[in-house]
Formats: sequence, C-alpha cells, structure tokens
Amino acid sequence: MKKNHGQLTGIVSPLLTLIRMKKISKIVKGGDILDYGCDYGKLLEKLSFETYTGVDLDPTVIAYAKKRNYGLKNVNFYTIEEFESIQVQYDYIILLAVIEHFKDPITILKILKNKLKYQGKIVITTPTHLGNNFLTYGSKVGIVSRSAFEEHNRIFSKNDFIDIAKILELNVIEYSTFECGMNQLVVLSNDKFF
Repeated sequence: MKKNHGQLTGIVSPLLTLIRMKKISKIVKGGDILDYGCDYGKLLEKLSFETYTGVDLDPTVIAYAKKRNYGLKNVNFYTIEEFESIQVQYDYIILLAVIEHFKDPITILKILKNKLKYQGKIVITTPTHLGNNFLTYGSKVGIVSRSAFEEHNRIFSKNDFIDIAKILELNVIEYSTFECGMNQLVVLSNDKFF
C-alpha cells in the first residue's frame, strides 16, 4: 500500500490543487520563496526561484519532501519547529490552501510578515463560502479530501482579508475568485506604492 504524503485523497482534489498552483505561478516570479504549508513541495516544480523554502507541520511529509527533492539547488524543507530558528526574509510567502486550517491566523501572519522583504508579497489561496459549501458535500461523497475539509477552522471573505491587511499594516494589492467562485486569491504587500 502506497503511503499518502499529503491530503489529495478526493477524486477532484489533484485537479483543484493544479488550478491553484497555476494561479500562484502567474504571480510568483523568481526571488526567494517561502511555501508555508508546502506538503511535499508539489508547488516547487511550477515556480521559478532563486531560493525555495518549504515548511510544513507534518515531520513525515517534510522527510518525504527532502527525499523526493534531494539534490535540488537552493531548496530546503523544514518542519514548523525547525523553521522558527531560520532568520531569512522572502520576496514571496505562499499559503496555498492552508490559511483556513490555522487556529490563529493573525498570529501566524504576523510571524510571516516579519519574514517578508520590503516590497515582498504574501500570496494566499483559500476557499470562499461558496467553495466551503461544495467542500461540505464533496467531502462526504469522496469528491474532495474529507480529512482536509474537516481540518478547516475558518472560511474567509474578501472583507476579512481587508481587515487582516489593516491589522498587519499590509495592502491588498490583488483579490480575485476562481474555480467558479469557489476559491479566492489574495495578494498582500508591504509596499505602499502599488
């Protein structure tokens, strides 16, 4: 039996992830990248970068990511605990379908903001309320990952991200929905001149 590294267990979950990764790759162009909630580093092959750092909660997934991506130049993977001691700043911090899993998103985003370079961007994808309704049904019938859905702590709206940006003293420089309005893309920046 093949071990599942990550949560792509639903029938359409890999397709939805691919769509999210394509959205991210249109925005993230080069530089130093932090993929927070990286899973096994699936986004890695879709991006151009100078350095790539992947961080995930699950030590088993990080071990697999290190093995799977062994020998790639300027690529590192860390557990959240290991990452706490890393003193690097990034051009892009990516949260691909992960913020909805945080119990305290503001605290985590404050920590991540401190790792953002001037003119750096935090790029977020997360389900909309419409998408959450689909996930509720889809997780019950196996269309999408039940375990990933059950771990959702909060579903955000556009206004939530505007409020979060104010708290963090960042700017929302891009907001859009995709996947027929079921997912949203948010780009936050600490550059006041966009």
